[in-house]
Amino acid sequence: CSGVSRIDFLLDGEEIYDIKDLKVDVAEGYVPLYGKDWRDSYPGEINEPLNLITPRARISYIIGELPTIFLDTIHSVSSVEAVYVNGELVSSSRYTIDDNFKTVNVTGLSAGDRVLIYLTFAPSAIDRAKFVKNTNATVFGGIFNSRVFMWGGEKKNIMFSSRHVSEEAYKASEAVSSGAGALYFPADQEFAVGDGRHAITAVSRHYDRLLIFTEGEAWMADSESCGLDEFPVMRINVDRGCVSSRGCTKLGNDPITVTNESILRWTSNTDELEDCNAYSISDKIKGLLGDDFFKSSAAYSNTRKGELYFTDNANKANRVLVYGTESKEWYVYTNISADMFFDLNGSTAFVSGKDIYVFDDSLSYDLKINSVINPIKTVYETKFIDFGIPERKKRLRGVNIVGEFSENNFAVDFLSDNNTQTSFDFVGEASKPMQSHSSRLNSDKFVGCKISFGGNDDLPQRIYSMTVTVKK
Repeated sequence: CSGVSRIDFLLDGEEIYDIKDLKVDVAEGYVPLYGKDWRDSYPGEINEPLNLITPRARISYIIGELPTIFLDTIHSVSSVEAVYVNGELVSSSRYTIDDNFKTVNVTGLSAGDRVLIYLTFAPSAIDRAKFVKNTNATVFGGIFNSRVFMWGGEKKNIMFSSRHVSEEAYKASEAVSSGAGALYFPADQEFAVGDGRHAITAVSRHYDRLLIFTEGEAWMADSESCGLDEFPVMRINVDRGCVSSRGCTKLGNDPITVTNESILRWTSNTDELEDCNAYSISDKIKGLLGDDFFKSSAAYSNTRKGELYFTDNANKANRVLVYGTESKEWYVYTNISADMFFDLNGSTAFVSGKDIYVFDDSLSYDLKINSVINPIKTVYETKFIDFGIPERKKRLRGVNIVGEFSENNFAVDFLSDNNTQTSFDFVGEASKPMQSHSSRLNSDKFVGCKISFGGNDDLPQRIYSMTVTVKK
């Protein structure tokens, strides 16, 4: 779904729709002035190429000194909506369509007459069915040269670019059809990204440039070329791109992409073929990421909370990996089967199958479609810790934890590398803003252990410090 000229457009691979005032209609698009002041004896140059969205067009003629009735249209004509001679609408009895010679024949013309025809070309003039198979779109450009770019059709490395329509041209187009819009994809305005071996997977604005990603490459085009009919692109990275078709989002002005081995942040140095133009933000969770994640993850930027979300439905726990953009730390949500995230009225929402869920900060539990309340359990887990003496086996000796705890059970678990677990739990005191809880521990010998802790309470709990001692 993409928006332009205060109208939302919806793509589904079968049709292009525009949404106006909550009403959804098939998009008609701009009706181009295909021929301008053509002579009656021969067609002139193409003034505006046909619009891939619609077979409708306008052609104007100037009748020569030896008037004829044959007005060349180049393509076969399916129907004629109107004919104007010197600004006057003429009766349909004065014109006919000649499909053999590809002309509209108008009688009663005189030298110097100006003729304007509104017509619909035969379906063979454009391949609309092929064009509407594009399922992705973005808007890029400056205030006066913004364009809509579409991709994802039959040829996976081809992008289609729209063209700006002036207010005068838009009003002339509306005269043909009240449903005509400003969306104009000229038939000659498409370009290839790469040699066709790799599909375009994602497109993102990066300051005044457009970054175009395939599975293993990154390409760039800048806004200076956006106003040109041709849209040249330059390859800026030969081995990094975006593997997942939904794996691209933004962090400020920098694109974030899911590649085949990491999650990358693209910096402002993307005009040079250097590795420094993108760096990994996922090194800390490298062990959690697999091929299925890279191929299917959907990325989302929650700017309200300063977080990046990455779906991981390939994992049995239905994980969402979350990156804190300020802390640069990772944490994980489980049991969230999200196909994709999106903004909804100032909140974050996600699609799960045919259902839509919304994150509500006022709730302290999950509320499913069937109104079943599920408490939220928070768990923090460390990596394996060797306590600074990896060459020696040791035992747990004691633990002290300082923080703010509610009146509920709080558990701390120690899982050693020999698969034995030692636990310590206590009940907090909500009346005390700062609490300290300690306990002696005893365990089998181990080299390293992971520490996890959490609570089942709906109220927030904050930990300021934890001290764990061991004995050799």
